[in-house]
Amino acid sequence: VDVIDLPKIPNLYTDKQKKEVIEFTIKNWKKSQEKINEDNEIHILKTHNMLCKLRIDNQNYLFTDDVNSIGVIHVVRDPRNIVSSVKNHFNHQDIHESIEMLKYQYTWTGFKNKDVPQLLSSWNNHYNSWKKFPKNNLLIKYESLLQDTRSEIKKMISFLSPFFKMFYSLSSL
Repeated sequence: VDVIDLPKIPNLYTDKQKKEVIEFTIKNWKKSQEKINEDNEIHILKTHNMLCKLRIDNQNYLFTDDVNSIGVIHVVRDPRNIVSSVKNHFNHQDIHESIEMLKYQYTWTGFKNKDVPQLLSSWNNHYNSWKKFPKNNLLIKYESLLQDTRSEIKKMISFLSPFFKMFYSLSSL
C-alpha cells in the first residue's frame, strides 16, 4: 500500500528530496497502517523496514505497534549469505561495498521506481529490532526454510492459524 500523498519525485533524488520523502514516510508510518486496518480485517504486510522509533521535530514516530500489528513472522538470513545477494541487487562494484552496507546503521532503500523508502539499518540492528516485538513473534531462518521447507511452512501455518481460518492438507505441503 502506498503512503498517502507520497511526493512524486524523480528516481534521481537530491539529498534534500531524499530527506523530504524519508521524513514524510516516517510521519505516515502509523497513519498508513491505521488506514489499512480500518476494515477490521487481518492483513499480511511484507516489509524490509526495521522495527524502530525515530524522532523528528521533537516527536516520536513508531514504525508499528501492537495495536496495528498482531504479530511478526521474521524471516532472517545469515548475513554471510546475504553479501552476494546485496551485491547483485544493489549493483555494488565489489563485496566490500555490500559488507559496508550491511554494517551501516543508516541504510535506507526504496529510492527507485517511486517505492516507499524503508530503513534497513545494519543487519545487526535490524535483526535485534524485530526480536523486541512484544507479542506473537515467529523467527524463521531463511536457510532452514530452504533446507526443510515443509517443516518451516508447518511452523508458519501453526503460527497463523489463530488468526485465519486455514484449510490445508499436510500431504499437500
